[in-house]
Amino acid sequence: MTLARLINSNGVSHIDEAGDMHFEDGRVWKHGRCYNSIVSGCQREVDWDRGGTSYCRQCGIEYEQQIETQNKHEAFERLCSEYESVGLLPRGFAYYKAPGLYAWQSQALNDINSDYGRSVWLYAEHGNGKTEVGKVAMWNALRNAVSAAYVDCAGTGLSDMARNHNARHGAARARLLVLDDLSKMLITDYSAGELHSLLSDRHQNKLRTIVLSERSGKDFAASLAAKTEKRFGASTVDRLSWKGAPVMAIEMRGENIRRK
Repeated sequence: MTLARLINSNGVSHIDEAGDMHFEDGRVWKHGRCYNSIVSGCQREVDWDRGGTSYCRQCGIEYEQQIETQNKHEAFERLCSEYESVGLLPRGFAYYKAPGLYAWQSQALNDINSDYGRSVWLYAEHGNGKTEVGKVAMWNALRNAVSAAYVDCAGTGLSDMARNHNARHGAARARLLVLDDLSKMLITDYSAGELHSLLSDRHQNKLRTIVLSERSGKDFAASLAAKTEKRFGASTVDRLSWKGAPVMAIEMRGENIRRK
């Protein structure tokens, strides 16, 4: 904030001969002092007369950080509302609270976070906590104003999403897409074709996708090929990679959380 903007702001009654600014609520801003002198008591000086800002360097950095935090929070709420409205986020995800993770989940999340430029195929036995790892990754992205979408692919979930134009468009353009339970997808010519098309769109724009599955990418590709007379398969899974950024395969081994 510059001195000129402060002078033109509401609440300033007058500036006296010494250059001190008097506010209508009785506060006085001494000429040459950091603006935070009337807020937090900062006594560091600033150089107004040479076009400087109204904050000292330290307070200026803190002010910019506050603005950035506020902007990210507003973007988080906007993105949550936008993607939830088309069914691409679990209901109420804006209020999601990341839980404490087990050691094997934390390790998987660290691996996922080790390279944001690559897609991920995370596979583990049922009940090991794959979904929660995906949600935490998605929540972290949204908190940093990165668009993120979620599709539960079990049964006809992916096909249902693809039939919704707005949801299909959102899934294709989100900077992060989490495809949960892909190995439980009901494989038909339609669902396999839609998966191939979606991953192709994302591949073209080098957008990150995190697949959560009980089976490895190779096993899933084999199932696709077997059930679609080889029209789809390895070529579909390969669309999670692009030049210089091969898909990151992570096998998560842990206990069945549902039994703990």
